[in-house]
Amino acid sequence: MKSENFLNSTGHITQLDGIRALAALMVMYFHFFEWHIIGGTFINNIIQKTSLYGQTGVSLFFLLSGFLITRILLSNKNKPDYFKNFYVKRILRIAPLYYFFLLVYYYITPYFFKGEVAPIKDQIIYSTYLQNIYLTFSNGIKGPGHFWSLAVEEHFYLFWPLLVFLTSNKRLIVWLICLISFSLINRIILTSMHFEVFYFTLTRLDDICFGSLLAVISIQYPHLIKYFKGKIIMLTSLLYFLLVLILWIFTSGEKFFFVQIFKFTFIGTIYFIFLGYSVFNKSWLNHLFSIKPLVYLGKISYGLYVYHGLCHGLMIRYLPLKNIYLQFFLFFGLSILISALSFELFEKHFLKLKRYFNTQESIENDHKNLISVLSPIESIIINKK
Repeated sequence: MKSENFLNSTGHITQLDGIRALAALMVMYFHFFEWHIIGGTFINNIIQKTSLYGQTGVSLFFLLSGFLITRILLSNKNKPDYFKNFYVKRILRIAPLYYFFLLVYYYITPYFFKGEVAPIKDQIIYSTYLQNIYLTFSNGIKGPGHFWSLAVEEHFYLFWPLLVFLTSNKRLIVWLICLISFSLINRIILTSMHFEVFYFTLTRLDDICFGSLLAVISIQYPHLIKYFKGKIIMLTSLLYFLLVLILWIFTSGEKFFFVQIFKFTFIGTIYFIFLGYSVFNKSWLNHLFSIKPLVYLGKISYGLYVYHGLCHGLMIRYLPLKNIYLQFFLFFGLSILISALSFELFEKHFLKLKRYFNTQESIENDHKNLISVLSPIESIIINKK
């Protein structure tokens, strides 16, 4: 697989599904042990502590989004219907499940959990992707709390396609460095004012921009990809990871100013190296993230992220188990089952519509692929049409 052909193609990258699965499972792992505090034994304490690192799965999600979206935008910026094709495809991927779950959350779950329907104001806030702003500057909003990250991505989509369209690839690198610096500056300002910087779009652009930076570099400067190969990059990243790990162990749970400012940049840098090595290097990681179970979990990862909180609530209320580890496996099993059903019965039907918004080049490739599997007579008939 030649990197140049691979990098300039918008074709599917199998191992990215596996990495997406890892990100979803990390978030679920974190949330489960956030909801269930265990202790008493050395093993339990280790599990509880390591679950905190699962929180960085959101950062990995952001990097993947930045990489994939920027790669698609750069490959299509000079083609017809650039904006329409991008936004329609994003809507078909995100909106159906997003709004379906909001309906379930606000109007069905209250009956199962004997709760009250949330105020219309809160429903409007979530329906317009403003929840992360309210979580930063206000209190008392009712909705699926983990949807803050979806709002961050949607806000990024509002301006990034236009910036890619108007700017040369070389200038994009400058813009991305500026946006990463802008996030740092915003964290300094908001932390000094005692605001939470975890949810806000303008304080969480680092990760998405690191992913976008990887996409721009790989297309504009493909010769630099060689630095993601070999043992040196792995050893460097491992040492860097150990440094951040030690910092995290001794500062976790503490609101140290320095940590609040730089931790997302540290995490983003680690995942920048990790993603580059996994995608551009034919290593054991490349093969690991291409195995079928992980690839499938990656395909339903959006559902895993959306549904896992609800699945946990249903499990606790209707399938209570005393053993924490049985609860853990039941939680993951139920989340995977619900997400798979959602993907196969609901989401997939909207995803099929994306093919009507491909570029002409993609349509021609689809036509060639179709012809290749038909009999000679069928091929002649279709070609005549």
